[in-house]
Amino acid sequence: MPDTVSTRTAMLWRWSSFGLLVVIAASCVRSTQKFFVPTAGQERIDTGGLRARGDALLATECPRLKGDKDSDNGTADFTITVDRGGFVTRARLDRSSGDDRMDQLFGGLTAALQFDAPESDAGAGLESMVTVGYACSPTVAAVTFEIRQPGGDSTYVAPPPSDAPLMPTS
Repeated sequence: MPDTVSTRTAMLWRWSSFGLLVVIAASCVRSTQKFFVPTAGQERIDTGGLRARGDALLATECPRLKGDKDSDNGTADFTITVDRGGFVTRARLDRSSGDDRMDQLFGGLTAALQFDAPESDAGAGLESMVTVGYACSPTVAAVTFEIRQPGGDSTYVAPPPSDAPLMPTS
């Protein structure tokens, strides 16, 4: 009988060791989220301002993004929190564009957005999804974005304009 008890104890110990190993391994996994908040005193922008500033910033970044390639593009997804006044209070990066610098630029622009005050009175803040994309070619640098309007089901989509700005030639 003592051998049986000893065997059971050994099996229980193996399973508990495995469980401990799983807990230790899980604690080594980290998840990092990036949040962007508007700078105090920063001018707020509407969707037109996002397009204009985004295109201007992208025109300076396209040579770096393209490198040896003929073109480059990417998209980033954000979740924005909008207060009752229609001001974005933060933007959380949900999916990176693949370029940290573009994520920083898009995050800053997205956090500076201002909308009309939402009609909904649900809570202190509403969340909406924003997708910002960029495209660089030898002659064009354009930003696109899709915003699900806070407090509503409508979606605002801004494709590249037909008169997209030309990249600087310097």
